[in-house]
Parts: sequence; C-alpha cells; structure tokens
Amino acid sequence: MNTLFRSTILAAALAAGGLAQQAQAAVFVVPGIDTVTDLQIAWVWDAAGGGNFYTGMHWEVEMKATLAADKWTVDVWYTHLDGPHGETREAPHYLTGSFMASTLGTFSMSGIDDHQLPSVPHFGAHAWTFNGLGSPSFGASTLGVSHPVPEPRSAALLAAGLAVLGLLGQRRRRRG
Repeated sequence: MNTLFRSTILAAALAAGGLAQQAQAAVFVVPGIDTVTDLQIAWVWDAAGGGNFYTGMHWEVEMKATLAADKWTVDVWYTHLDGPHGETREAPHYLTGSFMASTLGTFSMSGIDDHQLPSVPHFGAHAWTFNGLGSPSFGASTLGVSHPVPEPRSAALLAAGLAVLGLLGQRRRRRG
C-alpha cells in the first residue's frame, strides 16, 4: 500500500503540472524491486492514457491504460524472465482492472499464477497484487509479484526427519 500512496502523490503532482499539456500521453514507470523472486513496479499516467514497457533484470512488464465512457481500464502483461531454480523465460501473464473515473476511483486485485517451466509447471508459484486509482485527469497503478522459494535445506531436513521417524517405528514393531 505504501507504493500505492507514493504513486498517488506522484500522480497528483504530475496531473497538476501537466493539465495544460494533454496532447500526448505521458506514462511514467517507477520501478521498485526487481529481483529473481520479487517485482514491485508503479505507473502514473495523464488523461490521455497510453502504454509503456518496463524491462528489468528478471521481469518484463507492459502496461496500457485506456479511458472510455468515464471508466479507466488498465491492462498489464508481466513475464518472469528467469527463476530462482534456473527456469527460463515464460509466456506473459495477463491482468486487467478497471474503475470509474468520474471521481477518484480505485480497484484492488490479487491472485496466484503458475510459473511455466520448460518441462514441468510450477503451480501457484506467483502471488500477485494489482492496485489502481484514478480520476478523469490522471491514473496510477501498482503491480507486485512474488515467487517464494522453498529452502532446499528445509526440504532436506523434513525428509531426514521423516526417515528417522520411519526407522524408529520399524524398530519398535520388531521389538514388540
């Protein structure tokens, strides 16, 4: 939410300063975090709407904002370029949200996507949040995606613990 608040302030400042120059769409991308497991990015745009791309080290994002019939529609495509387990580029994921622009409007969405590995899908790998707000003169949107990585040591410890319990149970049965 902190990113959304910063986006709101930035959007208000840009809208106030740029109302006289609305002939061209102005879309400003504000990258936050771009790691192999996490992405946080914010956009601010003026009344003309428009789209823009963000290409980072580990993620690629395209955003398009459209104002029609007093309603903002924000379309986002995000692509994980690599993954924490050596995964390669995947197909884009698509998200969309909309809100009425007659007054200050908002939307908030969240969900889970699968990471599309080359051989085996990694189900539920991406947890995402997608928020937006806007008025007839400006809009702002944030996207956060995380790809939690299970610790290999944790899985090894769990397997070792289960093996020890199995051996102890087998030993008791032989004694009894």
